[in-house]
Amino acid sequence: MTKALLHQDEEKRLKLLKSFCIFDSNPEKDFDNITAIASQICDTPIALISLLDENRQWFKSHHGLNVSETPKDYSFCDHAINQSEEFLIVEDARNDERFYDNPLVTGEPYIVFYAGVVLKNEQNLPFGTLCVIDQKLHTISKEQIKLLKALANQVVYLMENRRNKILLDSTLKKLKEKTKQSRIKEIELKLIHQNIPITLFQLILNKNKTNYFSYISNSFKKTFPIELPLNDINWIKSIHFYPDDYELLLNKLNKLDAKSEDFNFIGRFLANNEIIWFEINSNVIFKNSNFILDGTIKNITTTKNLEDDLRKKTIFNDLVLNNIPADIALFDKDHNYLFINQNGIKNDEIRKWLIGKNDFDYCDFKGIDATLAQVRRNYFNEAIRTKKQVDWIDEINKEGSKTYIFRRFYPFFIEGIFVYMIGYGIDVTELKQTQNDLDFKNQILINKNNELERFAYVASHDLQEPLLSILGYSNLLEDDYYEKLDNDGKIYLNFIKKSVTRMRNLITALMEYSRIEKKEILSLVDFNHLLTDVKEDLSNKINEYNAHVAWENLPALNCYPTFIRILLQNLISNAIKFTSKNTIPKVTISCIERESDWLFQVQDNGVGIDSKNFGEIFLIFKRLHNDNDYAGNGIGLAHCKKIIEIHDGNIWVESTPEIGSTFYFTISKYI
Repeated sequence: MTKALLHQDEEKRLKLLKSFCIFDSNPEKDFDNITAIASQICDTPIALISLLDENRQWFKSHHGLNVSETPKDYSFCDHAINQSEEFLIVEDARNDERFYDNPLVTGEPYIVFYAGVVLKNEQNLPFGTLCVIDQKLHTISKEQIKLLKALANQVVYLMENRRNKILLDSTLKKLKEKTKQSRIKEIELKLIHQNIPITLFQLILNKNKTNYFSYISNSFKKTFPIELPLNDINWIKSIHFYPDDYELLLNKLNKLDAKSEDFNFIGRFLANNEIIWFEINSNVIFKNSNFILDGTIKNITTTKNLEDDLRKKTIFNDLVLNNIPADIALFDKDHNYLFINQNGIKNDEIRKWLIGKNDFDYCDFKGIDATLAQVRRNYFNEAIRTKKQVDWIDEINKEGSKTYIFRRFYPFFIEGIFVYMIGYGIDVTELKQTQNDLDFKNQILINKNNELERFAYVASHDLQEPLLSILGYSNLLEDDYYEKLDNDGKIYLNFIKKSVTRMRNLITALMEYSRIEKKEILSLVDFNHLLTDVKEDLSNKINEYNAHVAWENLPALNCYPTFIRILLQNLISNAIKFTSKNTIPKVTISCIERESDWLFQVQDNGVGIDSKNFGEIFLIFKRLHNDNDYAGNGIGLAHCKKIIEIHDGNIWVESTPEIGSTFYFTISKYI
């Protein structure tokens, strides 16, 4: 885990952060709404507003996460605020050298994907991030990044507004203690006009229908990228209104009468090639044949853009959900439908009727048995109780045939409170039938394999008797008549004995091969100790060839001890045996850990193997050399292959003739 460096302006940054007076404050709806929207937009289960002081990372809002703070050293956001870019994406934290061993990656909440926008003030001092997190691989589009940045700006806006309010409250409190009430109100109005993000205004509408601003608070310049002149009936020329909005505004102003009490309007204008949304709310006073509008003008561009994006996203989601070839539904806490797509119920009227009702109501409506509805209700309750996804398969009998529907309930909680249940269903009848066929064929294969193994054992056992008879009579013939035989007879007798002995060895090897299966109990084996024992077993051969057998720090892992011992004996014995006469055999065993298995290497300096024979050496009774060069029966590597297969691994070789060979084999971590 790489710890982030301190920010180059850390002292100023911390001073800014403290000025917000926000650490350890109570939850606030405005901030929680932003993280909920961020989670929805980016389709991630977790969204956070993270603030960083000297020692900790504190969450002003933590959507989808029940933790309110973590140590700063573990913080992804600490890295985000110390980079030049305003956006940090970590696609897979498990493979990132900065985070792969971070406790928040290896433990709860098991972060895989992270994307964070840096929160900065106008002087570019960072104080935190708005980030989204997923526990699986995830991607984020340019449009989602744009929306996330817009939300981050809203967070900064809310925090500065919150600070201004605190400052305002504090200032007012001090002023109230030192000045009279009239002076307090004057200063209070001044502070409000200068600091709140809402502009106060007064608009005069004359009886001749001309109008002008008699007052606009200073906050207008901070809120809008334009300037409005005071006491100017041509003020409207300073703004590039949307044509329709301009006409609507004028019409609404012209319709004011003596009975009008308030005036409200939402419209748009263009500034710097951007659309600016504004909202007017005011009281209306009719005085001396003039209308006086006293109220506020608010910049609602961010809110409108978010609403528009959410509306587009909703339309897009509906199109997607209604075209997915699966049943998709949302349920409330009582298992009543909130939404169901067209694949779930094709009839529009029935689909609309079902909203607010449940599967029992549907069964009553259709006049069908409610057993399946009760099964679904049980799974629904289980998903809420465990707060975990529940999967099952509905078996439906219809018109003499069976249909299988894979179903899933996924409960959605926010801060421990159930919000809704997502239901999913897809027809898996063909898959189920295929699975049944595979299960049937697999059972046939298992039965045939068992029969083959029984045949190998019985055949090899029964063949021992005639071979023993041949060998016995050969020995008697040798004892009683050897001297009476001529040279040809002696050669024939020796050939018979040699062939019978080889046949016995082959049968014994076949019996041993048939016994390699997962019947032994898995045990934790220290390979360093095991190789010490194997080296002792092979001590005669090692001494005969003056061989060197060495290994590096090897692991202890679960395996079938007897078979692994046979494996190592065969590989080391072969490495020693298949060595040129003038070469001292050297065998080295090593191992590395991988994500799902252990990879072993057995390296030698032997005669090597031609690459064209790599695929044949693991076949039973396959030999590349004759007995005169190297003795053997050609079953050792076949044993090795079968042993590795019962450890859910693979075995292969890389070799260069006259240089040596390296045998590789793997042992799964999940046998």
